[in-house]
Amino acid sequence: VTCWGANASGQLGNGLTLDSPTPVPSFGIRTATQVTVGGSHACALVSAGQLECWGQNPDGRLGNGRTDLSTLPLPVAMDP
Repeated sequence: VTCWGANASGQLGNGLTLDSPTPVPSFGIRTATQVTVGGSHACALVSAGQLECWGQNPDGRLGNGRTDLSTLPLPVAMDP
């Protein structure tokens, strides 16, 4: 997955918070079957149905049980 644009909240998923006018790879996401983005976060459906999200997270929108931002993709906590 590659992302570009504003990145103040880590929404590009490359471990940084620097904006990028050109596509940069999101760390650890080599293939994805679906990607969705919000204004300051993104999520990708990757291998074996795992969902990973990154970016701004003040209200838990990344689904990882926390509320701090993540500049890297993190697995969403899924119920078994």
